[in-house]
Amino acid sequence: MIAVQRVHTTSTIVFSDETIAQRMSSRRRLERLLQAKFRAAGMQIEQAKQTYATTKRAAEADIPTDENGNARIVCRRYAERRAVGLDASGRPPCFDPNSQDCQGCVEDIQEGTIETWDPRRW
Repeated sequence: MIAVQRVHTTSTIVFSDETIAQRMSSRRRLERLLQAKFRAAGMQIEQAKQTYATTKRAAEADIPTDENGNARIVCRRYAERRAVGLDASGRPPCFDPNSQDCQGCVEDIQEGTIETWDPRRW
């Protein structure tokens, strides 16, 4: 008859400073990656909000828009076609309060009589 003897051993896991540093480095990389992704998502959300607001203002003024939601207007001051966003007051970013043409442009936007352009014609 053969006797079977069981030996119980306890094992200890020893982490070296290098292993701990690798784990901490991995954690920091993960944190940086997540921060970058959240920051990018936040910027996309902000851009979507701005596009929505711009498009909404252009739609309220009944002005044709481009694919980015910018109003397609003809600048009265420089007589050129522009695709621009409108601020909360319905003014394009090129608005100069000292220019009669710019003031007339904003009045036309508010009245819905601003000259617009169609990209299929040009």
